[in-house]
Amino acid sequence: MQKLNDLSRSPSPLDPNGTLIAVIELSLSSWLVAGIVPGVERQPLKKLAVDESALLKLLHRWREEAAKAGHRIKRIAEEGNAQPATSLGGSEAAAGVGGTTDNGGGLDVEIEEYGELLAAIGRSAEDDKRISVHESGHALAARLLGKPLGGATIAPDPNGNYGGLVWGPRHRVAYGKHDDRDDVPELCDTLRDLMPQDGEPRDAAADVYLHVLNRCIELVAASVAERMLLDGEPVPSVSDIEHTIKYASMICRSAEAVERFIRLCETMADDLLRPHRDVLGALAAALRIRRTLDGTEIDKIIWDFEAHKALAAEHRRRADWRKAEVEAERFRAQCVHIAAAALSSSVPDRMP
Repeated sequence: MQKLNDLSRSPSPLDPNGTLIAVIELSLSSWLVAGIVPGVERQPLKKLAVDESALLKLLHRWREEAAKAGHRIKRIAEEGNAQPATSLGGSEAAAGVGGTTDNGGGLDVEIEEYGELLAAIGRSAEDDKRISVHESGHALAARLLGKPLGGATIAPDPNGNYGGLVWGPRHRVAYGKHDDRDDVPELCDTLRDLMPQDGEPRDAAADVYLHVLNRCIELVAASVAERMLLDGEPVPSVSDIEHTIKYASMICRSAEAVERFIRLCETMADDLLRPHRDVLGALAAALRIRRTLDGTEIDKIIWDFEAHKALAAEHRRRADWRKAEVEAERFRAQCVHIAAAALSSSVPDRMP
């Protein structure tokens, strides 16, 4: 399995202003397609019959919407659960879909079931999108930091404990009590009294300091993701704020130090997520369709997009190399022509 550290050394990310992201959920009877269209605030969610040409026409339509908003689509990045979606990510997706366009008359239908689902859980489409981005920020930051995941969901807890959740590989608890264990705030209060005091060596507690840093980055990454992908300021999460402050208080003494440490973590989270903004958007779109993703599915979305970017970088490298070869051949031909002309002019005229 590829190491998570390799993710940070991947090629340059796709241009978010020139990339149309489509997440496709395939079944035998229909295809669900979620899109992130540059310049378009809404994130369209469509249901299509099993028809590859209809899917291409839908992508053409979204490309036109982006163009009207002033964004020229240079690439279409697709994520799906079966080969038809992957096959569309070949030459057409790499170059940006060209050719005729369609205005969408009758080719796709709005998903009434989605509206019914939101009504049943008492959530607006805007809140659903925000929660999907929020949880995707937690999940992607954790994986980029090398932390394993059990999964993520945007399905609300029936008891009202959470609206969305990202959990670890061993258990699924929303930062609450598990059996007889203390919750996170209580553990932080206990550990804070055990941290090294002034003048005491801190080497033995180095792992605790690193854990606090990583956990705070993961926690603030959700609001950073909202700020990165959505308009306006993120909606505060009481749980995230409480746990971030508790973790920071383990290594900071004053409220001012806690605040500055959290700001540092927000900067580091932005630095961590921004190169993978396209992956973040695809993960959020996938959560809106699937509602729940396990750790393996989250990793697959990440790896697939990294593969797309690596392939695109290789295509660019080969195109640049071919261009250099052509220029070299042209230069060589010019040199031969100049040398031949110089040689002919240097030969003295001979009298008969």
